[in-house]
Amino acid sequence: MQLLADLKSELAKITPEDLVVLILPPFVYLQMASNAIDGTGFWLGAQDLDERENGSVTGAISAKMLQDVGCQYALIGHSERRLMFKESNESIARKLSQCLKEALVPIVCLGESLDQREAGAAKDVIGNQLEYIIGTNSFSDLRNLVIAYEPVWAIGTGKSASIHQIEEVHFTIRDLLGKHDPNLAADTRIIYGGSVTPANAQEILEIDGVDGALIGGASLDATSFGEICQIANKF
Repeated sequence: MQLLADLKSELAKITPEDLVVLILPPFVYLQMASNAIDGTGFWLGAQDLDERENGSVTGAISAKMLQDVGCQYALIGHSERRLMFKESNESIARKLSQCLKEALVPIVCLGESLDQREAGAAKDVIGNQLEYIIGTNSFSDLRNLVIAYEPVWAIGTGKSASIHQIEEVHFTIRDLLGKHDPNLAADTRIIYGGSVTPANAQEILEIDGVDGALIGGASLDATSFGEICQIANKF
């Protein structure tokens, strides 16, 4: 919890405009984090949730449980979950439905591997991932949807996608949303994740169509995270 205390100290230096600062601790720290951020400007989210509403599922954490400990958000479909836990598009769509039932704001991760990008299949991969999550829910239910574009090859590698690559994919995502419903395209927040640091946050957040950032390694250093938040607060 020292990291959270340090983050609070760093962010106390910022006078937020429309800045939303969200923390996503592991499950075992959610209750402590919820208590610690009470009365602050922080929002709380989980790194995952189960795709079932209830039942005998030992070790699983439901959307209702997350709501009970004060979560307002939940991250779904992170590339590590897709790869290491073999999560499918269908499973991720079911998790999204659980979020919507319990009024949790879903942050759905989309992204391509290096092989898929080099094969020229990035748009098709992301389009397929997107179709699953919006095809199983009504557009009105998705009004608070957040999409995080996170190229798999840029996560934890120190490599960030180029400005052109980020801009291109964010445009593709919003264009695909618009083909289903113009209001959904306009309302959906699309953020970027993939080795965002204080050094590159400014140019990433300046990209047209980028509504925020999903911070990985830099969030484990309070000073670096605070610097990114100060940059984001300008937009």
